[in-house]
Amino acid sequence: MTALSCALLLSASVIMPGAPSPADLARLTPPNAQVVMGANLAALRTHPTVQRWLAAHGAPWVGRGGDGEEVLREAGLDPLRDVDATVIAVTQRPGGGDAWLALFGGSFDPAALAAALVKRGATAVPGVPFLLLRAAQDDADAPFIAALDQLLAVGDEKSVVAAASGATLGAGVVRVERAAGRLDPNATFWLAVEAPAPLRGQTPVGGNAPEAMQGLLRASRAVQRLLFHARLGTALELSAWALADSVDNAELLHDALRGLVAALRLSAQERYPQLLDVLRRVRITQSTLEVTAEAAIPVALLESLFASASTPQGAATR
Repeated sequence: MTALSCALLLSASVIMPGAPSPADLARLTPPNAQVVMGANLAALRTHPTVQRWLAAHGAPWVGRGGDGEEVLREAGLDPLRDVDATVIAVTQRPGGGDAWLALFGGSFDPAALAAALVKRGATAVPGVPFLLLRAAQDDADAPFIAALDQLLAVGDEKSVVAAASGATLGAGVVRVERAAGRLDPNATFWLAVEAPAPLRGQTPVGGNAPEAMQGLLRASRAVQRLLFHARLGTALELSAWALADSVDNAELLHDALRGLVAALRLSAQERYPQLLDVLRRVRITQSTLEVTAEAAIPVALLESLFASASTPQGAATR
């Protein structure tokens, strides 16, 4: 760890009056991040449907009886209770490869987390007023972990130090789209993507994908910027906004989206007829370079679909 990094951390560690929201975390992302996504976990876990699911299924993803569960127990950390928000940012490095930063806002015990990780081979970096860990001092790509009472930052050293010290204004794509009123970083889930020209031509087109999906993937190569929101209330509301590189390509994207919805309606007639009304109400619009899509699925319908999918074949007829 550099002397400059230590100086930054000592002089300007991030202080927040309460548990940081996704919007707070978004301001700590690297300014040149091209992909930023966030989730409002505090809002999600208070939703009645999510609460019922958690009560029925618990949290098997922590690895019951495994080392993951042991680390969480020693750290005094319950992700379902203690983590209120998360934001993940990905930045393409000039020489190739990606740098990533994961931010978690909530309530943490830095000392207990440090002890649990050091016990498993992590190395504490001395000289800072809070936990900063790296798994191996001689590995430049090893992840750093900065842990404060209300913030966990995991990623490359530069991004973690900047986030933990508050020395960043956040990713440019997030700042621009928030200012324009198109991005809501406190939505249940959101995604913001800035696609530089060299990356746009790399969008994969799956050879085994349905024709309508392949058409959408090809059209998406013209997208310069993409926003996506999911909001969970009485319905799961989905919305997307895309900025194309030309009017012609915006029209192609618009038509590809409409074609995909038409294909889904055709498929739903036999397999999921209860989704037909939802698909009929999907709105896809175009205005010069911009294409938007909106859909809403009632939560009651989602619960019915999940219940049907989890019921063994023939059980309903017994």
